[in-house]
Formats: sequence, C-alpha cells, structure tokens
Amino acid sequence: MKKYLVLTGLAASLLLTGCATTGGSGEARSGFLPDYSKLQPVQGREGTERYINRSVSIRSANQLYFDPVQVVVSSEGAYKAIDPASLSRIAESFRQAMISEVSKGG
Repeated sequence: MKKYLVLTGLAASLLLTGCATTGGSGEARSGFLPDYSKLQPVQGREGTERYINRSVSIRSANQLYFDPVQVVVSSEGAYKAIDPASLSRIAESFRQAMISEVSKGG
C-alpha cells in the first residue's frame, strides 16, 4: 500500500508540471487540483508551476505505471482543428518522455 501511495504521489507531481497554470498571470485554474496553493513557479520556465513533496522517496519502488496521457483541447482556443492522429502521437510522445526521464534514475 505504501508503494502505491508513493507511486501515486510521483505521478501526481510529474503531471502537476504539465497541468499547472500561473496563478499570478490572472489565468483561470482548471479545477483539476483541489488546492493550488502549494504550487511554486519553476525558475527559467515562465508559466510553469510545480509541487515537489520532498518527504516522499520513490527509490524503493521497483515498478511505476504511467496512465496514457490525455490531451484536452479548449473549445475556446483560437485553433480548433487538430488531427486526432497528431493528438494521439503528441500524447504518446509525452508519456514516453516521462518514462524515459524516470528510467534514467537520477
């Protein structure tokens, strides 16, 4: 059970970077997270925020599972037409990039 919580925390922290929007820019939050107050700006990456829980270590985990990435296009965006195959490739590319980075260890 503890490994499951650690893995869930890791997955959430990785995804937060991609799901967060800057609070100071006046952009609306999506409502995906229940509490955005723990997100901190990422230095050198304008418009990106993240949350890191330093009390969680994944070093003892021997497996990670990454759900397929879902890309949601805003109906309010200026560009509404995107090829579904392209969207699928983008999502899979992002998933593979996360797996690659975690596989490196670090």
